[in-house]
Amino acid sequence: MAKGKTKKRTKKKSSVVSHPGQTTGLGGRDVFIKRFERLADIAGCKDSCSMLSKKITSFIYVTRLHLT
Repeated sequence: MAKGKTKKRTKKKSSVVSHPGQTTGLGGRDVFIKRFERLADIAGCKDSCSMLSKKITSFIYVTRLHLT
C-alpha cells in the first residue's frame, strides 16, 4: 500500500498579550538585557546594574513578564 500524504503540523501562534490581535515582541535575552541596561542608565543606576551577575540577569529575563 502506498503511504498517503500527511499534513505537517503548524506551530501555535503564541502572543504575550491576552487580547486577541495584540502581540508584544519582547525580543531575545540579549535584546532584553540591553534594554534593561539602557533603562538603568536613564535611571542613573548603571553602576549597580553592572554589578549584577549573569545568573541574576538571567533570572530577570525569565521573570520579564512581571516587569513589563
